[in-house]
Amino acid sequence: MERMIDYIVYYESSLRDEIKIYSLMLIVNIIVLSETFIYS
Repeated sequence: MERMIDYIVYYESSLRDEIKIYSLMLIVNIIVLSETFIYS
């Protein structure tokens, strides 16, 4: 049972990391797009 809880905690933390990475990529994409739009 404890092992299952450990697994769930690990899964949730890795999921949060993925969400952070996706949001970072999204922010970077928005910045790049806005800059190219401004300079074009």
